[in-house]
Amino acid sequence: GQSSLSTIVVCRQGCACRRSVLRGECPIDKTGVRPAHKTSTGHPREERGSQDSQRNAVIVGIGGPMKHYRAALVGLGNIAWQFDSKVTAAHRPLSHAGTYLCNKRVKLVGGFSPDVSERKAFVRSTGCAAFSSLELLLKEGNPDIVSICSPSQFHFEQTVGCIENGVPMIWLEKPPAATLAEVDDLLSLVARRQNKSTVMVGFQ
Repeated sequence: GQSSLSTIVVCRQGCACRRSVLRGECPIDKTGVRPAHKTSTGHPREERGSQDSQRNAVIVGIGGPMKHYRAALVGLGNIAWQFDSKVTAAHRPLSHAGTYLCNKRVKLVGGFSPDVSERKAFVRSTGCAAFSSLELLLKEGNPDIVSICSPSQFHFEQTVGCIENGVPMIWLEKPPAATLAEVDDLLSLVARRQNKSTVMVGFQ
């Protein structure tokens, strides 16, 4: 059927993460939450990152093989990852990055921001690659999932870019676009692309 924008609920696993969730200390439980990947003690180069798997790589899990998804962030502000870096007490993930890093089936491969200071802070805190353009992120990160966490005036063009590049899943922060006409255009584009991309809007 025709694809539509829909509501999503984030992190139902009850993961008791701490501030260090972005550095790889997320506890594991029976719901599938895993420790996030450990980062090196050095400072990774800003625009580079190791890529140890390709899109739709398969990992072995209980009951058979499971897909290992590659996730990326567009926008590197509070909801993208910084909320988790500002909390000292135990807490569930408060950001897109925190949620990805606590899921054993997801690898956070990088993020994009035009702001060099945001890119450097993201690399320093997570050990993931940061890119200066959406095009580079999509090309080098090869993500299965993209979280669009940028200012709302950029949501439409960045979502279009992801759809046109065949990103299978787009997690779009609210509001999905600046106007209803842009939302209609997104739906039409998804339909024209034969629903190869799913767009989900996250809101409370």
